[in-house]
Amino acid sequence: MELDPASLTLEEMMQLDSLALHQMAKKSTGSLTRYRALLGRLLLAIHRTDAYLEHGCSSGVHYAILQLGLSRKEARLLILVARDLESLPHLRYLANNGNIEWSKLREIVRVATPETEQQWAELCSNHTYAQIEARVAQSQRGEIPPERATSSAPRSEFRCQFEPDQMAVMERGLQVVCQLAGRALSMAEAIELLFAEKLAEHDLDEENLENVRQESLKDLQWTDLIQAETEDCPGNPEITIINPKSRVPTKAQRRKILRRDGYRCCVPGCLEVSAPLEHTPPTASGSTSTTSSTTPSAASPSAKTSQPSVPNATKTSTTATSKSPAPPRTENLSQQILRESYQRRRMARAAGQRTG
Repeated sequence: MELDPASLTLEEMMQLDSLALHQMAKKSTGSLTRYRALLGRLLLAIHRTDAYLEHGCSSGVHYAILQLGLSRKEARLLILVARDLESLPHLRYLANNGNIEWSKLREIVRVATPETEQQWAELCSNHTYAQIEARVAQSQRGEIPPERATSSAPRSEFRCQFEPDQMAVMERGLQVVCQLAGRALSMAEAIELLFAEKLAEHDLDEENLENVRQESLKDLQWTDLIQAETEDCPGNPEITIINPKSRVPTKAQRRKILRRDGYRCCVPGCLEVSAPLEHTPPTASGSTSTTSSTTPSAASPSAKTSQPSVPNATKTSTTATSKSPAPPRTENLSQQILRESYQRRRMARAAGQRTG
């Protein structure tokens, strides 16, 4: 007797073996495809027969939003897939029987035709959704699916929110840019063209636009080196780039500095371990992010305990004696500068407290 997944509780499902759970999961996935295909056909029928008017709606999508609680995106997708399946009998048969995943079906109906639908269906049975999506992105309607999707650079998504008056300016500007270019441009192409002309400081044709793209890619290669301690120069691996202008030390620099100073704060008497790094002298005085000008330093409770102010000397001296003293170390120039700066701050705090 075949079990009905809808009649089982979670505890009952957990008592089944892995094969039974796998079969029910596959059946449930097919049910999702089957019911979505059915709902798409119903919405398409409601739209074409104007049945939505009896419910005070303006379209089939509007009916799905108000009466069924679907989102606009989901309702449009269901109707579009149902419309495409009208001319695809093999894919329609698979969808009605739940023999294809919905995520793959909604992708391949955009490019499949009666001549290629069986090839796309076989591809869906042997590949993941990500692989199907990549092949669909590289195919035109009616084309045979490629055997292997070619790798491409990752795409970036740019989103902005505009006020109504700002959006009106954007749409009017897009119309003007399309007229000047002599062809229809998407918003992404128009923005790229405007920025490229700004960089080149003159109008661009397709060849000059490609040159601006290549120069911009070179600039991005140099920008990627901002957090690098040493990198090879793009186009000339014999040149090594050292970047001391970054305010934040790199991971390699941090490991080297902490290993050099014993993973401890360089302030004499401070017992803090793995303290944050500080520039000596500060970056405001022109210090750079190199291993010779950066040392560990901590403004931590342990540092305050080991170097107490005058009013709390009696209380903290007992705590300080209970800890083992730090091992003696020879000070370099950076450590000496940091120690003198710390002593000046401590004396200034003590003088302020006596005055108060």
